[in-house]
Amino acid sequence: MLGLPQLARHFHFDDHDLALISRRRGEHNRLGFALQLGTVRFLGTFLPNPIDVPPGVLSYVAQQLHITPAACLPRYMERKQTHHAHSAEIQQVYQYWEFHELPWRFRFSRWLYTRTWFSNERPSHLFELTTDWLLERKVLLPGLSTLTRLIAQIRDRVTLRAWQRLA
Repeated sequence: MLGLPQLARHFHFDDHDLALISRRRGEHNRLGFALQLGTVRFLGTFLPNPIDVPPGVLSYVAQQLHITPAACLPRYMERKQTHHAHSAEIQQVYQYWEFHELPWRFRFSRWLYTRTWFSNERPSHLFELTTDWLLERKVLLPGLSTLTRLIAQIRDRVTLRAWQRLA
């Protein structure tokens, strides 16, 4: 369950956000768009089912938009093209980047390699640092297995380099 500080940080919409949200036709599209915007701010990725959010988040967002969610939310899932278009627009307007776009994967790998070379952190801690680094730079998080595999590969490269230098 998200607390009020987290809701306010990620799911509160300023005037710019509200203007963008209000351009959507229909309450279901406005609510769905707003949920996607808050979700990408909070999780760093778009949900496969954009309306699959906790009830507290739904009521917090709906209250800001003066919408009754139960009546209109299921309609948002009727057209997949709509929520794909919304996520693309959010990505463009708010400047979110794909992980595999240049130069993000290279910058991330370089940062992680340097971090791993100078410290001996657990993989779970590196994973937390990694997600924080990507979220700060508005890079959409790749899949869990992609990130885990990349962290493991870089840790292995650093370990091999350390052993080579010692030898």
